Amino acid sequence: MRLRLIYNWIFKNPLVAGSAVLFAGNMVANLGSYFYHLVMGRMLGPAQYGTLESLISLVYLLGIPMGTLTLVIVKFVSGFKGKKNFGAVKTMFGKFTEKSLLFGGLGLLIFLILTTPISVFLHLEGKLPLIIIGAIFFVGIFTTINRAFLQGLLRLNSLA
Repeated sequence: MRLRLIYNWIFKNPLVAGSAVLFAGNMVANLGSYFYHLVMGRMLGPAQYGTLESLISLVYLLGIPMGTLTLVIVKFVSGFKGKKNFGAVKTMFGKFTEKSLLFGGLGLLIFLILTTPISVFLHLEGKLPLIIIGAIFFVGIFTTINRAFLQGLLRLNSLA
């Protein structure tokens, strides 16, 4: 009987089951990241691998505001979900998407203007990797918003 209660708690509770799926998905992604760095470290020389790591660090720095935005969106979406106010969630999604297009485009423009100083600072041979990172960051804004709304609505299986 006690085992049945534990089973129901784990598999019937959407938060616990979704968290388990999300945890498993993150572990698979981390394992893939480990092997990626292992392979790239062997394939590239020290200089090229250093360049790759500096670009990855730049992506992480650009991701800090996205992490903050995610927390804000999840807080409001989960509050609306708790009140069963899904109309407000839909409106909020539209407004965030609209504002992200505006601010993301502005941020991309500023980033493209700063590609020369950034490439000099990082000792890059060209600006193309930075242009690609800027484009990925712009598209990533919308991915971040979608992921935050899924997390706030506890659709963790879709999120994983």
